[in-house]
Amino acid sequence: MDKWKVFTNDYPKFVLCSSLDKVEAVLAVKSEISTHYLSQLEQIIPQTGAHLITVDGSKVPNDLWIQDSTEIGRQCSLSEDGLVQVPAAIHGLRAKHNMENLECAPLDNAVARALEGMDVKIIHAAQPRTDSRWMDWFGNLEVSPPVRDMAGNDYPFGRVLVGVQNGVTMHPDVVTFLEKQGVQTPIVAVDTSWLMIGHVDEVISFVPALDRHGFRMLLPSPQLAESLLRSALEDGYNDTPVFAGTNQEMTVAGLLDKIASTNENAVIQRRIECIREQLCIELGLSSEDFIEIPVLFEHGGTLIPNGVNSLVCNGHILVPKPFGPVIEGLDIFETAVRTNLESLGNRVWFVDEWYSLHKRAGEVHCGTNAIRILNFD
Repeated sequence: MDKWKVFTNDYPKFVLCSSLDKVEAVLAVKSEISTHYLSQLEQIIPQTGAHLITVDGSKVPNDLWIQDSTEIGRQCSLSEDGLVQVPAAIHGLRAKHNMENLECAPLDNAVARALEGMDVKIIHAAQPRTDSRWMDWFGNLEVSPPVRDMAGNDYPFGRVLVGVQNGVTMHPDVVTFLEKQGVQTPIVAVDTSWLMIGHVDEVISFVPALDRHGFRMLLPSPQLAESLLRSALEDGYNDTPVFAGTNQEMTVAGLLDKIASTNENAVIQRRIECIREQLCIELGLSSEDFIEIPVLFEHGGTLIPNGVNSLVCNGHILVPKPFGPVIEGLDIFETAVRTNLESLGNRVWFVDEWYSLHKRAGEVHCGTNAIRILNFD
């Protein structure tokens, strides 16, 4: 099928961008909480070929979740000169969020105003609803790179993925809106009931690769985290600090005993294996297409900063610093991540966001957003 047939000159189609698409600008929230985090982005982002834009978050300084406040994509249509794409974004749906005493409308509106000032069209695809927990936050709406599923169906612009937590998923009007575009659906629904927040970007992300499909998928792995810790213990590093310098510092032996060996992490590992099997079918992947990231969970949240929840930016990957045990001068969690990602041709940056994001139940991807250009090659 000619992939361009999904576009017409009658009306533009909204298309989500994948993490492999080129980044023009990275957005983050500026507040008293994010000072240290932003200082690192200010150093890193210019080296990626993008530029950093900050949005004022002083009205609600604890709302740093700019990924959740809007879904930035492109509106595409055909013209006499070919395909035209312009930046567009779905307005945030968090205004009626009624948990954690967090007022979300101010940031949603501030981001929309900032984007309009950059000539990004704002789309009102749905009205905010109550009793949806965090499921209408846009960290729960992602898209794959181009794929072909196991049945042979092609998705040349990728396929939308959402998380489902105990039967609640992304706003049904947003789902309907995306289905009407007819470009990146049917949607893949991933069970995230075992997570406290339940966003799909906590479980999966895509990073560039120089071989195979041109990408790999990241998955969290309690099993890998436990294996790394157990190897350190067997080598005599049982008293080596983990999360050194933070308010949660413990030893390798303590982390193994109190967290890594829990039934919760064993159950979560099995849940992740089910997700892997599902995505092999839905996205046409095989075992070689996955990279495991060492992550441990406690009460549905991540104890090790979750490297799956990273920002991919023009061949650079900004990963939350995991604060793993340092053995012979190297953080063993960092080494496991860096070795895998750099072997694919990426440059890895570890960002200290422990107090700004991680301790507030989010990571780098949650605390950034990006204006991207669709790659139609």
